[in-house]
Amino acid sequence: MTCILNVVNLNTSFSAETSSVLVALKHAVEDLQRGRCEAAIVGGSNLCIDPKKHLIYDRVHGILSKTGVCRPFDEQGKKDRAL
Repeated sequence: MTCILNVVNLNTSFSAETSSVLVALKHAVEDLQRGRCEAAIVGGSNLCIDPKKHLIYDRVHGILSKTGVCRPFDEQGKKDRAL
């Protein structure tokens, strides 16, 4: 992103399992509040290559959709979860 946007200031990455985006957002807000920067871009991704990890998460937390459609912010999404 820094190359595409031609950003010359600080860029940082965090590795905190599933909370990396929240950690990055916390740091960005703190830097904005303290005047260390005028703007911040926060983004994140999660790459799970091993399908066993998804199956374990589903077995423990019921995170996979029964329909195969992702609706994370929709009431219908709660009904689609394989609980």
